[in-house]
Amino acid sequence: MVVNTSVKSICRSDLEAVLTAVLRNISSHESHQSEPSSDREVLDIFLNAANLTTDDTKCAESCMSFEEFRSWCARLPSVRKFLGTLLSPRDSGSEVPMLVYPENIDPAVILLRKEYGWHIGGALPQDELHEWRLLYHSTVHGLSFSTFLGNISNDKGPTLLVIKDKEGYIYGGYASQPWEKHADFYGDMKSFLFQLYPEASVYRPTGANSNLQWNFKVPPTLQNFIFPIISWTLHFSSCNSLLLVTIPIALEYLRSVILLLPSEARSSPLSTVVLIFLCAIHFSSESIPNGIGFGGRAHHFGLFISANFDQGHTFTCTTFGSPSLSKTHQIYPEVIECWGVAIKRAQDNQDRLQGTVLERFKEDRHMLNMIGLANSSE
Repeated sequence: MVVNTSVKSICRSDLEAVLTAVLRNISSHESHQSEPSSDREVLDIFLNAANLTTDDTKCAESCMSFEEFRSWCARLPSVRKFLGTLLSPRDSGSEVPMLVYPENIDPAVILLRKEYGWHIGGALPQDELHEWRLLYHSTVHGLSFSTFLGNISNDKGPTLLVIKDKEGYIYGGYASQPWEKHADFYGDMKSFLFQLYPEASVYRPTGANSNLQWNFKVPPTLQNFIFPIISWTLHFSSCNSLLLVTIPIALEYLRSVILLLPSEARSSPLSTVVLIFLCAIHFSSESIPNGIGFGGRAHHFGLFISANFDQGHTFTCTTFGSPSLSKTHQIYPEVIECWGVAIKRAQDNQDRLQGTVLERFKEDRHMLNMIGLANSSE
């Protein structure tokens, strides 16, 4: 794509040319387990995230301003990274992760295609782009929360949750921390939400809050037995000022002890009971959110799937600056899959070029300025 400083907009054909080059680059990687996909369909997924208009009388086709182009690149970090690599040395390793899953699984049922992997990988460091291994797939393992947690329990690294709902929308989240039971939100600022179909976007944490991950499941037997006790305890403590102060302090101390225990110990019945009490203290609502989620707040998550894996919701979320990820707020999963992200520490490349190409190519520098990379050679 040639950058003309006298032109104030970028046309759809320019974007298509860039994306076509990207897809050609992706196709050059060996991926014997990937299903073939329509180039036109993939192009549309990424173009749908662009704010193209036909208001510019100087351009016969739909266009976008440079500012909108920067915004588009921000939502598509994979495109931003690709444009940056055109002007700087490539990192070692493939930009497209190897998708590994059992041979007995029909590739046609897999949601995460290589193009989607490239898109999500744009928001991840190089050492997490080596291999992604399928840990759970609802078509094979059934829509079961217990099976989901069991299958991923031995994988302590980051995971990708990918969902296709009954509206046909595909989206999900990257969880930087293992899915362990907690009495409150947890996680770090590496987590993010993403959309894959009918448009592609990535939504990183905004810093508005630290409500990154949520994982809690109340066993039915404990729910039926413990909740009446919680209700009575909270009511009784509200009538006694001393208990009103000491019970939350004691439970907070127990939580700090539980969080220091190994993950296996946290699954004990006693730990579960304490966590339920803690949730009741933190969330004074009709019920505790029972399932897994990303961002937002209790009962109003950026993305949430119930413990029955049969329904969930997605709302506009300040945690990630994300819109509702589906057609409607209420979602009904059709397929759920989870991938374990293998971390491979890359070796230092002694052959990297010294200095920066930005000092030598002013036109290229202008290109990088458009996509927000002018002050970096990465």
